Amino acid sequence: MNYVTLVFPLALIAFLLLFYWEALPALRVPLAQPQRDTRWHRRDSVVCLGITVLYALVAFADLGNTHGVETFCKFQSRGDYAEITLAEPAELGSIRYYSGLYMGESSLYISADGEDFDYAAALPQGHTKVFKWNEEALEQPRTARAIRIVADGKLWLGEIALYDADGALLRDLSCADGGSALIDEQDEIPVAYDYRNSTYFDEIYHPRTAYEHLENEPPYEISHPPLGKMIMSLGIAIFGMVPFGWRFMGVLFGVLMLPALYFFLKKMLGGYLIP
Repeated sequence: MNYVTLVFPLALIAFLLLFYWEALPALRVPLAQPQRDTRWHRRDSVVCLGITVLYALVAFADLGNTHGVETFCKFQSRGDYAEITLAEPAELGSIRYYSGLYMGESSLYISADGEDFDYAAALPQGHTKVFKWNEEALEQPRTARAIRIVADGKLWLGEIALYDADGALLRDLSCADGGSALIDEQDEIPVAYDYRNSTYFDEIYHPRTAYEHLENEPPYEISHPPLGKMIMSLGIAIFGMVPFGWRFMGVLFGVLMLPALYFFLKKMLGGYLIP
């Protein structure tokens, strides 16, 4: 059993007990009550600041990477492609790719001699795969001297990572100018996909739409009013289209809510939860 999971229900029970004791005096045994003081004192400033700083430290800790893939190869129409050449032939076993805007599919073609290319795999880019690392394994390893990524329509594709049959990352890649964005951030290739380097859960909708507002692209998610995504776009504008950037504003507003919540609880309860 993971005892850490007990922290939240126990904290909730403790809060409810404190609230019952302070906010519902008529339902408990009458006790001599001190005069309630709803004025703001220095003690309030110290307690409120301490709670806010502590929460901010916990909330911002390990929020997500402050760096990541931010340049994209922007395919405009069906048949557009980027060609990448390996320094020397290698057995290609799998490919990982970081998806950007728009949905569709790219096709991976492999050439053993750098001249004749054969179809090898599909690289789908659905709505659940945007702004995250995705992986496709080949049915069997193929000798590759060069590869082509061919789009089936308008797609933004970020970095790619090529792995040999043993799972080792292939380095020393080169590309023509049109597709250089696919290999210009190789240092950002993570060991594995996780929330620190990719979108997670509903982030496939909201950060994407916030970024589309910044880029003047048609917004994908229109089921909610745009204010929340526009606020999120401020963090992206400051820190970039990286996990820390698209999560920053939500956490910041959560932190800023604490002083307001403390103020209203002070007025409502007329004192301190702990005398």
